[in-house]
Amino acid sequence: MTPEDIQIKPIATLDDLKKSAQTLADAYNAEPCFGDWNDEEALRRLKFSFDSPSFVGMMAISQDMVVGGLAGNIEPDYAIDYFNLRDFFVFPETRRNGIGTMLMDALKAHLKTLEIKEIMALTSKNDFGINFYKENDFGVIVGMRKMTYLSPETAFLFE
Repeated sequence: MTPEDIQIKPIATLDDLKKSAQTLADAYNAEPCFGDWNDEEALRRLKFSFDSPSFVGMMAISQDMVVGGLAGNIEPDYAIDYFNLRDFFVFPETRRNGIGTMLMDALKAHLKTLEIKEIMALTSKNDFGINFYKENDFGVIVGMRKMTYLSPETAFLFE
């Protein structure tokens, strides 16, 4: 697969969302996430962003198959609006072919037209994700920590 084989398109319809959800589930079930996603859960997650009035979503397509995608929304902040990148995924068998970089470049170009200058992304502490974001000019926010409340009923999920 070469970059010439890939088209980046907006996620614009529910059908686009469903196709992207299948790829998200496959990607999040593979290394490094090793999740237990199904298409229905993935669609529910993507639909949450899709239903936002400030949704931005893109999919990478090769031979009529969604091989990657991203989704999130523009959020207001006190100083500037920023893009909250909620989901970023590439089909496992097509990774390391530049698809992620193509998606990120397309996102940055689109956000520039909207005068959005910041992208916020949350990733796990694995080299795979961190290295990708660093290679795409992201930096770690020094002095910030993600804080999460876990009820006693759900705390076991994170042990």
